[in-house]
Amino acid sequence: MCEADLDTLQALVEKSLLRFTDSRYWMLETIREYAGEWLEESSEAAELGRRHAHSFRRLATEQDAVLRAGEPEEGPVSVLGSEIGNLRAAVALGLRTGDAGLVREITAALPMYWIVRGGYAEGRAWIERALALTDDEDDTRRRLLSALGTIAYSQGDHLVAIEASDEAAELATRLGGATDRLDLLKEQALAALMKGELEAAEELFSERLQVAIAVDNGVATSSCRLNLAGIANKGERHDRAEELLADNLPFVRSKGQARCEAYTLAGFAETKVLSERAHESADEALLGATRALQIDDRPLAVYCLDLFAASVAARGDVRRAVVVLGATEAARTAMDVEPDEDEEAIRAAALSMVTWDEDLEGARAEGRALDLEAALALARDSHDAV
Repeated sequence: MCEADLDTLQALVEKSLLRFTDSRYWMLETIREYAGEWLEESSEAAELGRRHAHSFRRLATEQDAVLRAGEPEEGPVSVLGSEIGNLRAAVALGLRTGDAGLVREITAALPMYWIVRGGYAEGRAWIERALALTDDEDDTRRRLLSALGTIAYSQGDHLVAIEASDEAAELATRLGGATDRLDLLKEQALAALMKGELEAAEELFSERLQVAIAVDNGVATSSCRLNLAGIANKGERHDRAEELLADNLPFVRSKGQARCEAYTLAGFAETKVLSERAHESADEALLGATRALQIDDRPLAVYCLDLFAASVAARGDVRRAVVVLGATEAARTAMDVEPDEDEEAIRAAALSMVTWDEDLEGARAEGRALDLEAALALARDSHDAV
């Protein structure tokens, strides 16, 4: 931003005005505050703020392009997460200066970050604010609406989710060639799925799967198979769900897609729970939770741990299941997210084996005091001991 060369930066490091760790330059807070005051008194503040904002606008759109191309999600999410403070500052400047384009573009690039990190409240607030800035019916608005639908659904706000998803699908259709075909089919399929129109959703996801394979979009290919497996499970076609998941697992591993691998493992565990084979699902649930926490996808880790709880409850270890369910309940509360109908079905399957008494109420409280890493360690230790 300041056009400093490496020699200048090194000189500042040697004078202890900058520090360099983990490939980043940073300042002590007191020095930063002093430098900020000095900058505000200079004539350069506005220009440097503009450069900063547009640099991080570029970073956000570049990472979004990687995500849209179907590369593993965890890489771009990690980059966006490491720069979230700078991205917040860029959006704040855009709001102060009335740069709606900057605010909308950065916001439209961040939904996967919020979804993976469990930042639903912040994400929804940003998206709703960006949507209110202008009525422009462009592809950026379509992406914002799509993200609002996904996040609102995760929060249990199904009316808003359906309205936003419907509007995103309608806008994508009106925009025609301005919206990529993969995105158009995604919006139409998700809108149908959220309304419970399973036959239409299955046809649309099947069509999208063929397009995704043709253009070699790895995440879209995996996402379609996972959605189709979920629809098959809703129709009690569990063999079909397992076929789709069996196709997906080697595919995502060959692509290095850790998040998609964790979702696929969760899909296997879910299928076994729904087909009354919960006692067989612990391995997939545990590995899925492990993969999810390795990439810091906390909502996905929560679901995998719910699946693990259903498995150990079916094996008769009800107390451990209740501890794990207490931990996932607390994690959802912290993320401001409600279990969707599929997740609720898994929790219900586990809880159906619980006869509550004082000891199990204590186990639930014990679990609510655990973070997800501790809950996973408890689950892994118990499974290793079997």
